[in-house]
Amino acid sequence: MSILHPMWLSSAVQIEVWKSNEWCRRGSGIIIRSESGHYLVTARHVVDEQFVDGPKGRSPFDKVRIINPAFISFGGGQEFVEWEADWKFDADENDLAATKIPGSDSGFYRAISADAILDEEQLNSLQIGHPLIMSGFPALGGIHDERPLMVGRQGVLSSHPLREISIKDTLGRNYFLLDSFAQSGFSGAPLFAFERPEFSVASPISFGAIKINGETVSEGGEPQRFTYPRIQAGLAGIVCGHFRSALDRQDGGHAGLSYCVAAHRATNLIDP
Repeated sequence: MSILHPMWLSSAVQIEVWKSNEWCRRGSGIIIRSESGHYLVTARHVVDEQFVDGPKGRSPFDKVRIINPAFISFGGGQEFVEWEADWKFDADENDLAATKIPGSDSGFYRAISADAILDEEQLNSLQIGHPLIMSGFPALGGIHDERPLMVGRQGVLSSHPLREISIKDTLGRNYFLLDSFAQSGFSGAPLFAFERPEFSVASPISFGAIKINGETVSEGGEPQRFTYPRIQAGLAGIVCGHFRSALDRQDGGHAGLSYCVAAHRATNLIDP
């Protein structure tokens, strides 16, 4: 049975960024707790409008606001926090950013521990088809509510993390694909891997001796058993964007695949 900590999904927050006191855009993010404090982690293009198409540099946005829908929903606590953020960006130009939240030990956040981030070895142990789920705040037309609506979407791993897919030749290489729809607003959302217990399967094939030029090179044998190790649940990635069906499509068509950056790269930003 797939297992996931029930509180992890609610560690996602909606992000708003501002410039010169003017609202600019929204996205999603996650609060991560480490020994040195609480950090907001998101996709870099959410907080740096020059990242995708312009020259690389410091974020032009001078203020960030995070909205915690859980506290609004349950009628109590602070609804949002805003501050002038000092962003740290991934050294290899991947679509990843983090900033420390000032005074974040107030209990306002539902943060996950940095220990819940899958390290590189754990991430690479996932197999294509492994179940994943993201939680974020997509832009949804027709819904009118004062509270942000957190949405979860489940999919499966569609490319192996060892493949290191390059996006647009400029956005780094530490990406993998997710078979799920991530429309506008999901950028920066956390992507969690479900736990999988250890299991073993038997090969359905038995074979006899193999000879080449009259010489026996294999004695053959009965079906073999293969054991797959347990995979722990954890934060696998940060959602960055989606693919259109074709590069020349102008209608916003979606290929059904989203790309995510490996979450373990955030550990270099939250405790440098």
